Amino acid sequence: MKKTVLILFLIIVSNWVFGQSKNATSKAEFLLLNLKSTIEQQFAGTKIRDFRGTFAIEYNNSLKKHVLIGDVNQMVPIAKTETLHRKINKLLTVQTKLVGKIYFDKYSDCTLVDIEYVRDDAVFNFYSMASTPQPPGGLNAFAKRLHDFLREQIADKRFSLDSVLAQQSIRVNVNRDGRLYPANNGSLNDLTNIFIKTEKRWNPSIGHPVDAQVEFNLIAYYLRDKSENWPNHDDFSNNVNVKLTLRSKTVSELTFYSTSLPIKFNKKKFTVISLIYDGMLEKYRYPSAHAGSLVDSDKLINDIVKTSPKENFGKELSSRRIYFYRN
Repeated sequence: MKKTVLILFLIIVSNWVFGQSKNATSKAEFLLLNLKSTIEQQFAGTKIRDFRGTFAIEYNNSLKKHVLIGDVNQMVPIAKTETLHRKINKLLTVQTKLVGKIYFDKYSDCTLVDIEYVRDDAVFNFYSMASTPQPPGGLNAFAKRLHDFLREQIADKRFSLDSVLAQQSIRVNVNRDGRLYPANNGSLNDLTNIFIKTEKRWNPSIGHPVDAQVEFNLIAYYLRDKSENWPNHDDFSNNVNVKLTLRSKTVSELTFYSTSLPIKFNKKKFTVISLIYDGMLEKYRYPSAHAGSLVDSDKLINDIVKTSPKENFGKELSSRRIYFYRN
């Protein structure tokens, strides 16, 4: 009987401690979200555009209140900062140290804030950059194997030189795990699919793995003349174009994304939109349309909002505007 009572007592105590801990954690997170919302609202509506900075919130013993410290203080009216300090001190009832990032949007007067507690123990956040798998031997070696394969097909008269060169480039889709799968190459679909089956799986990246479409420009003189040697490029980047592709269980249309507005695209054929990824809320915010019809832009925005940001890129893209496009 005594053992039973003791066990029940221990269970009750452990449940109480766990409940208190869980409640404290939720309160701490709730406070961060309140501070985030307060700072975003206070700094919205300014003329500051496309600025990214850092800040800290600390208790000032002389002023006997919490203050926000950062470059942004020099960029907004003093009255705005003082109002923010009053609101912050209503939320922070005990002395607290926080650090954060603030982003002023490029296309609107909105802001986005990431904020976290300063820990006593040194904690370093390492965010791996997005990177794509690489073929055995590198992209240059893969391109040579592709061109040699095309040479053989032309020599065997399975395809004419003109029909191959009319394509100008060959695209290959690659999953983040290195598996190749067909891309749209027009009249050369069957040919490129045969080549893909002969290739080994690409080597996984060491960073945050992502899906991609890799486009190789066809080198005409190498295909025309068998006596020509493969060009020894010091920089092969001019002959290859890597585009990150969106992975989604809900979106079937091929969609690309980038951290910068695509430079070369046909505005009549492409739909381009952008959103900011909020790492704290783990969702997209502040949509903006850049090219394409209103219907297509709305559809693309709705498609992206349904996807999981964490599945496609790492935490390093938080508080950044990300561009999505398709044709």
